[in-house]
Amino acid sequence: ASGAKDVKGDVRVKGLLRLEAKTTKNKSFSVTLDMVRKIEEAAISTAELPAIIIEFTDGFGRKLCEVAVVPSYVLQEICEVGNG
Repeated sequence: ASGAKDVKGDVRVKGLLRLEAKTTKNKSFSVTLDMVRKIEEAAISTAELPAIIIEFTDGFGRKLCEVAVVPSYVLQEICEVGNG
């Protein structure tokens, strides 16, 4: 039912992260501006950081790799928190 909910984001770490999860058995996956804007809007409205998680599988359900796509300001915030 991904995408069928009123609230955008497949996973929430309340008050911290809003994640949209995607899975593909292909060797590539296109992230669109619309995808980024939707998860960003949902995250900003709750003061959470947006991310798109892309899981690459072998076509049989086995995870090969998982990556996160985030706006650059999210990386900046992570670096600032890490530097205390």
